Amino acid sequence: MDKIVGKAAALLMAYFQPKEVYCGTLSQRAEVIFKRYGLAYKATRVVPEILCRTEDDLCPFEKAVLDVETPVDCYNTLMLMVLGFGS
Repeated sequence: MDKIVGKAAALLMAYFQPKEVYCGTLSQRAEVIFKRYGLAYKATRVVPEILCRTEDDLCPFEKAVLDVETPVDCYNTLMLMVLGFGS
């Protein structure tokens, strides 16, 4: 179970194909990804966006994958980001 699942996490989960995902908070973008890839999920609540801690901008990982549509592209984008080569 994850507490918060946004698009970035959803695409990574689609990459690994779990049987089911449980979370507290799910973004609308993540819900679209789960439906697209046929992943079963249960969420306590669905929110429009996953925000950063200060709640004045999108989570950095969400920003990094706004235009990413496939699990492999998400993985590559996030790896470059973590290694210091991306957004």
